[in-house]
Amino acid sequence: MAGRQAKSSLRRPRTPVAVVRGLALDTPAHMNEYPETGELPVGKALMKFGIGQPVPRTEDPRLLRGGGRYVDDLNLPRQAVGYVVRSPHSHARVNEVATAAAARMPGVLAVLAGRDVEADGLRDIACHVPPMAFGGPMTYTPGHPILARDRVRCVGDPVAFVVAETLEQARNAAEAVEVEYEILPAAGSTRDAAVEGAPLVWDDAPGNLWFDMELGDRAAADAAFASAPHVVKARLHNNRISANAMGPRATLAEYHPGQDSFTIWMSSQGPHQHRPVFAEIFGVPAGSFRIICPDVGGGFGMKNNVFPEDALCAWTARRLR
Repeated sequence: MAGRQAKSSLRRPRTPVAVVRGLALDTPAHMNEYPETGELPVGKALMKFGIGQPVPRTEDPRLLRGGGRYVDDLNLPRQAVGYVVRSPHSHARVNEVATAAAARMPGVLAVLAGRDVEADGLRDIACHVPPMAFGGPMTYTPGHPILARDRVRCVGDPVAFVVAETLEQARNAAEAVEVEYEILPAAGSTRDAAVEGAPLVWDDAPGNLWFDMELGDRAAADAAFASAPHVVKARLHNNRISANAMGPRATLAEYHPGQDSFTIWMSSQGPHQHRPVFAEIFGVPAGSFRIICPDVGGGFGMKNNVFPEDALCAWTARRLR
């Protein structure tokens, strides 16, 4: 990086410049303790001028003038649009997903359900931060289905994916997808879900408990409470909150049959970490995926992962090649 040049004056000598890893910095007053060379030990200079300093933003003028380029601004030849049919129930058994009527509607290119995911051999999205990663016990950690197969476990669970030539055609066809649900008991809060006998979200997770781990000294903690003059108890209720970026998630996937590879544009915060996740889902090498993240309208952590819709776009691009 090119640094700032210190200004010179006829009335006083030129201020020396300290160079630390390519950054030219005006010498501060406290460097007078090094009068001969004007040098500052590297560690001290980094703490003073590196960590915590503001970084000038250069992208704002373009974005403020409407020059941003987001995933939704991209258009490719033969581009189609996908629409997700979602569950209206928090817990239900999926007995049937009828897609024939929707598939016959104008402009529709594909209507896919969980059975198609299974037939094509796609895997669920695995959890990459299991309890063992931070010292927890080995425990049952289910994957996140791309499309529900036998059960839905939350309102909004993806059940079917409709692909059409236009968004309006995809929406119309989604209305024609008929899903036969068998509604199951559900718990609407973590407190209710932890009660003995509560409906299970996952059959292999007894008590709806993911894992239980203990840190610290139990005996010392018990002794501290026993000897304390006052003990205060509180029950806290955390509201249901979520990051809500100005720019929603979006994905554009292109499949290259000659190389059996994908180019995927995503509104995401971590292109490199997504490649191995796609590789797990599709059962192909991570080098088969090129991930591009153009401008992103906010993230706050909510765009760090691969979501079902991302995999659905890549999958249907390959099916419709």
